[in-house]
Amino acid sequence: MIDHIGTASNKHITIIPSPLPYINTTSPGAGALRYLNNTIEVNDGFTWIGIANTVQISLTSDTEQLLYWVKKKYDEELQEQLMMDKYPALANAKNSYLMIKQLCEAEEKLENQRDN
Repeated sequence: MIDHIGTASNKHITIIPSPLPYINTTSPGAGALRYLNNTIEVNDGFTWIGIANTVQISLTSDTEQLLYWVKKKYDEELQEQLMMDKYPALANAKNSYLMIKQLCEAEEKLENQRDN
C-alpha cells in the first residue's frame, strides 16, 4: 500500500509494510511488483527478484511544469476567493463576468451552428 508520495524536492513513494503481497502472486507477469517480507520484488517473467527498498520516481520536465502551474493556479484561486469573501463587490464583478462569458460562449456556439 502506498503511504505517501514526496514533494517536488523530495520525490519518493513510501510503502507501508505488510505481511501479504499486494498482487496475485500465483500468476504474475513480467514487470509486476510486490512488497513481501519487507522487500520490494519485481517479477522477471519467471521468478521474483528483490530490489532496493527505495524506489526513485522521476517526472518529465513537462509534468513538473504542469504540477507547478496547477499549484500556482490553486494558490491564485484561493487568494481570489479570500478577496471575494472580504470584498463583496469583487464577488459581484466575478459573477457578472461569468454570466457575460456564458452568454458569449452561447453566441459562439450559435454562430458555429449557423456556419455549418
